[in-house]
Amino acid sequence: KEYPVYMTACILDDQIYGLGVARELSDAFRELMKEKNVLCIDDSNTILKGIIDGSDAPFIYEKIGVRFDHFLLDEFQDTSSVQWSNFSSLLHNSHAQGNENLIVGDVKQSIYRWRGSDWKLLDSAVPSEFPGFKEEILDTNYRSLSNIVEFNNSFFDFCAREVQLIYDENVEGPIEEVYRGFAQNISGKGLENPGCVDIEFVPQSDELFEDAVLSLLPGKVEQLLQAGYAKRDIAVLVRKGKEGNLVARKLLECGYDIISSDSLYVASSVAVQKVVNVLREMDNPQSDTLRILKMFQNIPQTEQIGRYSLYQLCEAIIRETLVEEERKDVAFLQAFLDLVLDFTGNHGTNIAQFVKWWDESGVKCTISAPEDMDAIRIMTIHKSKGLGFNVVIIPFLYESLDHQPLLAPNLWCSYKGWPVPVKYSKGLLDTEFADMYLNEKLCAYVDAMNTVYVAFTRPKRELVV
Repeated sequence: KEYPVYMTACILDDQIYGLGVARELSDAFRELMKEKNVLCIDDSNTILKGIIDGSDAPFIYEKIGVRFDHFLLDEFQDTSSVQWSNFSSLLHNSHAQGNENLIVGDVKQSIYRWRGSDWKLLDSAVPSEFPGFKEEILDTNYRSLSNIVEFNNSFFDFCAREVQLIYDENVEGPIEEVYRGFAQNISGKGLENPGCVDIEFVPQSDELFEDAVLSLLPGKVEQLLQAGYAKRDIAVLVRKGKEGNLVARKLLECGYDIISSDSLYVASSVAVQKVVNVLREMDNPQSDTLRILKMFQNIPQTEQIGRYSLYQLCEAIIRETLVEEERKDVAFLQAFLDLVLDFTGNHGTNIAQFVKWWDESGVKCTISAPEDMDAIRIMTIHKSKGLGFNVVIIPFLYESLDHQPLLAPNLWCSYKGWPVPVKYSKGLLDTEFADMYLNEKLCAYVDAMNTVYVAFTRPKRELVV
């Protein structure tokens, strides 16, 4: 009878030190913001919520001095609970005055829960707040050709039932409800060409899974180009920047032009890594490598460094230490020099400061390319939401339904009025946090399905998985 209480105590005992560390971090963060006189942008919603506090007529909106009669809320599935509590009073006031308002959203495209979005608002909360609302479902797909639409209709109808069974053996459930009646009609365009869905299975258990996929990629791209598509028609969608970087390097090796806002890290270039490592050695007078560097006549020596700007130092290192093969990374080296120039404009030419900045921030910088060039686009699924491409290639599709144990999040639960972080795990079923565990599990399953849904609905003519 008391077993859940005992297990809850065990869980809390494991987390008590983590909670203390979290509090220390929070206090230090607040102190830093106060010192710099800045506000965390997420806090603005929380402050606003405290001022409104459920009021029907929040005075803070009156202070704006502007009156709006109608409201349109787009991409509503990405709205957070705090955001909704802040502007729901505006819609209630408008509705009470007989004005029309429009909320647009799709629960199946809710993939931003990691930054606060709550798909349950659109699914159930808002309809219950506005009884008698008029719902209009846009059931015709004007983006994709018929084979893609029919494949998605069939696949996600099957997938929703299967995932619901994995989550819970009850036949009816919330996952099926999200995808109930979602099937789309074909618009009738392009009937002479129904489009194509090309799916190829690669054994995921193979340690060389990524290599196997990457070896297939150039062949697929070449087939598409021979079929008459331009490089700008093709988009490669990935889950993580690391995967995008692998794809980008492979396509560059094969001579294809690419555009990637989040995959081509400047730091991934061996030539750039070499320049940064030389800078590290130049900043260390005791370094053995420094003796080797002194053999290069055109690299400023330790006693001369002060006469040169950081930019000039980097140019000399590139000129003197990189072999011809490494200098072919022109795009990466030029981007690196641009970063050096920006850094010196804001922080001066101290080598140690630059190396520290590089390790903390510079390694995350990416190469940008003009958006209108004829090149294959590489982007994450999250950034592709709302966009459409003639051809979509998804090279790495192995979506886990539940959180991986090593990457499981902390759930902030309330226990007797106290907020406590609790590690997500199946063991929570035996505690008083069982409801929180089941809710997070449900949301994780829906997130996984929604991510695949967003990816599969981006192509207009061909989907390659």
